[in-house]
Amino acid sequence: MDDAELVVPWEKQQQRLLNPNDSRGTSPVRKSFSYAGVTSTDGARSVAAGLAVVSADASLLINEAMPPNELTSVSRHPSASHKTCSRKSPSVSDPTAAIFQAGAKMKFMPFFVKQLGPQVLASGSAGGSDSSLEVTCSYISQEEAKQIDEELFTEYAFSVDQLMELAGYSCAVAIQSAYPRAAMKSSDGGVLICCGPGNNGGDGLVCARHLKLFGYKPTIYYPRSPTKQLYKNLVTQCEKMGIAFLSYIPSDVKILESSYDLIVDALFGFGFRPPLKPDFAEVVQCIADLQVPLACIDVPSGWEVGEKTETKDILQPDCLISLTAPKLCARRFNGRFHFLGGRFVPPILADKYNLCLPQYPDASPVVLLSGPPPPTPSK
Repeated sequence: MDDAELVVPWEKQQQRLLNPNDSRGTSPVRKSFSYAGVTSTDGARSVAAGLAVVSADASLLINEAMPPNELTSVSRHPSASHKTCSRKSPSVSDPTAAIFQAGAKMKFMPFFVKQLGPQVLASGSAGGSDSSLEVTCSYISQEEAKQIDEELFTEYAFSVDQLMELAGYSCAVAIQSAYPRAAMKSSDGGVLICCGPGNNGGDGLVCARHLKLFGYKPTIYYPRSPTKQLYKNLVTQCEKMGIAFLSYIPSDVKILESSYDLIVDALFGFGFRPPLKPDFAEVVQCIADLQVPLACIDVPSGWEVGEKTETKDILQPDCLISLTAPKLCARRFNGRFHFLGGRFVPPILADKYNLCLPQYPDASPVVLLSGPPPPTPSK
């Protein structure tokens, strides 16, 4: 549609503005609001956010909602000494991205306009030349991550297996987005998931099960026999789906490189404290030596969860899938894809910790925080 159409009379629209006395001038662009997300000839978009209809004039909205000195940081939990991640300011040609970024500052979550799907959200661009994305999101410390987890299990009555299922499914969706099955031609969809003894390993087991359902051919490296019933159940589920298990990692890297198009690190999560034990240190070094893309779940194994001190970051993943919120160590991530998964944080809990979390696209359990748009598989 080329010409803007007023779906709601201007007088009524004024009543729904955040500031009813602000008519936002006489510009037809600024007055063109629509529940249908009509795009005017001047390129502005309109967005409905509950009963508050907000102008999609990007420059006006950003200037009013986010002062220049706040464009790269958002207030954090009082106990935290860190800031949120920085991101690029939206271009004039990308008013929707401006609204998305301002939404976290202005207590509303805009519904995206017509035809704005996950691909546009992932790119952070609506026709601009820059196809990369950087989205505002809070980093949390190891202690904060533990506190949030504990509250989810107690005050919010989530069970461990419930959150593990949501987290593992999120990881599988992120992997499918970044590494489409159709693109894995050399190994015919082969993925090696390396699972540790704790909850991060449980996330990996769940991830493997969903990847199997997505058409991949996962293999699980699980060096220790589980003792807890939860992990025994996850192993049984994978075995019943025909997923193969490895008890050791072949020393010949060529065997691994010819058998798998992706390695998934699910050895240790945010509870890890260095150093790595010798047996796992060997596995981590073997993974690091492979010329195969690596995706890490929540925290790259062996990394210090907080600020780096003396430990070397051996693993350098191509993809990082943060859960709940990115940990401080994610600042050191230099790979292509950074996803946030685990869409289970209650808004009240997020407010308590002043978490700045991005809006997830549609019903997706993951959102791309930084990186290029995920590749589109060729047919």
